[in-house]
Amino acid sequence: MKLLNGSRWADQLVHEGIISAEDSPLYAYGFKQGLILLLNIATTFIIGALMDSLWPALIFFLCYPPLRSMAGGYHARTQLSCYLLGIGLTVIVFAMIQWIPWTPISIVLITAVA
Repeated sequence: MKLLNGSRWADQLVHEGIISAEDSPLYAYGFKQGLILLLNIATTFIIGALMDSLWPALIFFLCYPPLRSMAGGYHARTQLSCYLLGIGLTVIVFAMIQWIPWTPISIVLITAVA
């Protein structure tokens, strides 16, 4: 995802003498990861708004990243494919929240499948 390249910002910091050229790759990586995080947050809330699920989007966003970092998961070959798979997962979760009747039996079955 070339649009999310943090090198320009890091190069600007080097040019202004704020960081050393030696530290530039580290800052570029940090900027890139920060931009990806902001894109994921925005996408989650846009999908939530489009699906009339802003509160579930907030809860999903607060619960899913810590769970994913602890549980691991599928590793896509590229960041773009990871992003697209994440969008698909988010849409599926919000659709399930809206369309599945949440009864004790359905909760047990979904938990067992998960």
